[in-house]
Amino acid sequence: MDPDLAVALRLEVRALVTSAGTRRNLPTRVHVGEPWAERRVIPDPGVLDDGLRADLLTRALDGLTELGSACVWLTRSGPLGLTDTDAAWLAAARAAFARHGVELPAFLVLNRNGWVDHLSGAQRVWSRLRPFAGVPPRRRGADDPWSWRES
Repeated sequence: MDPDLAVALRLEVRALVTSAGTRRNLPTRVHVGEPWAERRVIPDPGVLDDGLRADLLTRALDGLTELGSACVWLTRSGPLGLTDTDAAWLAAARAAFARHGVELPAFLVLNRNGWVDHLSGAQRVWSRLRPFAGVPPRRRGADDPWSWRES
C-alpha cells in the first residue's frame, strides 16, 4: 500500500474518533475522493437499490478533479469485516468507476479502531487511537500541499 495513503487513512480515522466523541453508534457515511484531501460525502439513507447507489457514486465522481487517485471509503461503527451494506456499496463503487472508465483502486471501511481495504485485504488496527487535540492538521489541497503529513 502507498505510504501516503496509509498516513492519510490514519488521519481520517483520528478525525472520525474526534468527531464521534463518546458515541458508540456512528452513522454510516460514504466518501468518494482522496482520503484527507478532496472528497464528496454521501450519508447512507438506509434502504437504497443498487442502481441508486451506483448513480449517487457516479455523480459524486463527476465533481472530482482527479479521478485517477480517487477511491471509496465508508465510515461506520461495528467490526471491520465485510457487511451486507459494505458489499452493496462495493458493487455500486465498481459500477460507478466503470462508468467513468477508471479502475477502483481501493474500497475501504473505517471505524474508530482502524481501517481495511476490502479489495486488497490490507488493514491497520489500533487498540486505541487518540483523537486530535486542538485543531487537526489541514487536509491536503490547503495552502501548503504537505500540511496533511504528521510529524
